[in-house]
Amino acid sequence: MLRRLLTNPLFYLLAPVIVSALIWSVPGTSDQLRGFTQRAEGTFEGWVLIVCFYLVAAFAVWLGFRLGVLAGPSERLIQATSTERFDRRFSLTLTVFATIGVLYSLFLVQQQTNILEVLGASQGNQLKESIGGSAGIATLRYTAAISAPVALYVWRFRSGRFSLAIWNVLLLIMSALFSSRLSFIMAVVVLIFIVINLRSGIRFKTVTVAIAGAVIFGALVAFNYFRNAGFYENLGITDPVSMNFYQVAAYLGSPFQASLGVADGIANGGYRQSVDVVSAAAIVVPTFLRPEKFGSYGSFDSFVQVASNLTTNSAFADTYADYGWWGLVYVILTLFLASMLAGYASRFRSLVIVAGAVVAYGLAEMWRIFLFAQGLVLYLLIAVFAATVFGLFGSSTRQESRVIMRGPDRNGK
Repeated sequence: MLRRLLTNPLFYLLAPVIVSALIWSVPGTSDQLRGFTQRAEGTFEGWVLIVCFYLVAAFAVWLGFRLGVLAGPSERLIQATSTERFDRRFSLTLTVFATIGVLYSLFLVQQQTNILEVLGASQGNQLKESIGGSAGIATLRYTAAISAPVALYVWRFRSGRFSLAIWNVLLLIMSALFSSRLSFIMAVVVLIFIVINLRSGIRFKTVTVAIAGAVIFGALVAFNYFRNAGFYENLGITDPVSMNFYQVAAYLGSPFQASLGVADGIANGGYRQSVDVVSAAAIVVPTFLRPEKFGSYGSFDSFVQVASNLTTNSAFADTYADYGWWGLVYVILTLFLASMLAGYASRFRSLVIVAGAVVAYGLAEMWRIFLFAQGLVLYLLIAVFAATVFGLFGSSTRQESRVIMRGPDRNGK
């Protein structure tokens, strides 16, 4: 049952939406601790609209994935990427990218502030500000979110080096501290995705799952404390576990608050955002190519209240606010194409399926933000493609060298 869920793209799209709705429904409001002071009305028409949107999106994901599976790679390509040598070279390529990105980020941060002092003061968000948000060499640090789980898998199952796995875990920790704990969450998703898809005979023991869950929870508590402790202490919250609870409550609940509030506004006729089909196409333009700063969405403050410090307020609400109905159409088409890529990648029996894991993570974030046009997702897909090319090149070169050294066979071939 668990394996079927974790290999189904619909799970990644719909499960976070359901969880967000459940967290939102928990009684209590607070602008700083829950993300809103006035709960969205939630009219019948609004609920119908938001449910219909996600049902259409789910159909697009299902159809795209099935078509991708049917297209599939050739058996020759599948075989060429199924060797241990390919997986090790694939992992090494990602490690190089992650190392360059993290070390360069360290250099940028150290130029402006003392890293240890900032972490000691529990003001880790300053590190991200020191790096900046524009695309560049520092962007490569995000590779750690996939290089770490890949290196762990290669070490455990593909005769890889333990030292390389440890190094990638360290890169992931540094990336999570400097950029976002979401890198850590993504790494966990990717690792589970790889193991589920490539180790069909593996069994998950209850004790092991419980321990892993406790470790993940503890890591999230630690990351949140080092980044946001000062904020919560000013509100009278002093213990790290409570800080993490309120962080999760605001993070998970506020996107559904925005979605439902905007859906209410649309359903009752009070919110109309008219954008033509050509202008709305900007939603699928990569963010690093857009002239405007990413995150500068149209306002829906008149229809639903969300804390001003929260910027990822539902892919549905933000897209409609900027690009109207046509924007939502483009979003659904993008989900269809991304799911086709995931379906195609699912046919491989090697680490190429990491491309599917990246898509799955993008689907899992749809409840709060449209990630597929962001440089992060596009870069990670490019990194997977580059690692695949290097893996194939290395393997083919080695095979050709062996043929040359062996010489002709008895038939002169």
